[in-house]
Amino acid sequence: RHCIRHRFQGKVAKKGRLRNTMLGKRQNQSARTVVTGDPFLAVDQIGVPISMCMILTYPERVNLYTLPRLTRHVRNGPLVHPGANYLVRGGRTYHLKFFKRALPLQHGDVVFRHLTDNDDVLMNRQPSLHKMSLMCHRVRVVKQRTFALHIATTPAYNADFDGDEMNLTVLLDEKTRAEGREIMCIHENMVKDGKPIIQFVQHVVLAVYLLTTKTL
Repeated sequence: RHCIRHRFQGKVAKKGRLRNTMLGKRQNQSARTVVTGDPFLAVDQIGVPISMCMILTYPERVNLYTLPRLTRHVRNGPLVHPGANYLVRGGRTYHLKFFKRALPLQHGDVVFRHLTDNDDVLMNRQPSLHKMSLMCHRVRVVKQRTFALHIATTPAYNADFDGDEMNLTVLLDEKTRAEGREIMCIHENMVKDGKPIIQFVQHVVLAVYLLTTKTL
């Protein structure tokens, strides 16, 4: 038996209620890695490695409109992108790596499919100094191993490409995705204190000038 102090503090380091439960946030649908630049992305896109997209999932319910697409995801399984990792049916969860009898899908099933292009995610770079440090991006699946970020969005995150890391969090329901698209998207956070914060700066402007200037 332990007194109240032991329950909060913990007899072993990091095992008490405060350190282990209240101060430590753990979640599955998140990722973190180095960010690199990609000028070929749209300003509101974020390049996510395909290896991450096969682990991060979005729960989508089967209905008349999603049945054909989700059937293809389930047939691909967890090892082929775009596929699916889990199926929830009648309160039971089936891992599609071991359970191959999930077909045919039934209306009301929930398929935890892989992330695909144009899914909505939140991107954050610490330290979070203002609201632009946490914004919503559209996913673009890439084959590299780092996040790909459009160069014009780096001032908002106070980021550069010398080893900075960023955090990704998947939005898991339609209400949250709608809030991300309408309130937290890049196009709604381009101005701070009356000045544009999503813009080209420094070497990018110089490069554009040199590429578009006639040589003497």
